[in-house]
Amino acid sequence: MDTFVFEDRPASCGSIKGFAVCNLNGEEVGVVWKHKHKKGELAEGQAEIRFYDHKVAKYGTWRRIFIDTARLSFDYLAYKLAKEGSVTLTIDPRKGG
Repeated sequence: MDTFVFEDRPASCGSIKGFAVCNLNGEEVGVVWKHKHKKGELAEGQAEIRFYDHKVAKYGTWRRIFIDTARLSFDYLAYKLAKEGSVTLTIDPRKGG
């Protein structure tokens, strides 16, 4: 399991734009963004992390966000960030790339 802090501040990685993702040391490691794919597909609208190139060796290129067996909705995360400023989550270490 990995724990990350999602912060209500803009971040980007290439063309991917979303919110900043930090490790527990406060180091920004990537961007959480809203997966946009074909309507109706399971990944549509879910939160995913794209790690910065210099963090790929440690975390992989991107990560789906699973909490137990459920994917995290980006809209729900954005709501929580707007309300609380940051959210700390421990997620399954399933790497996407």
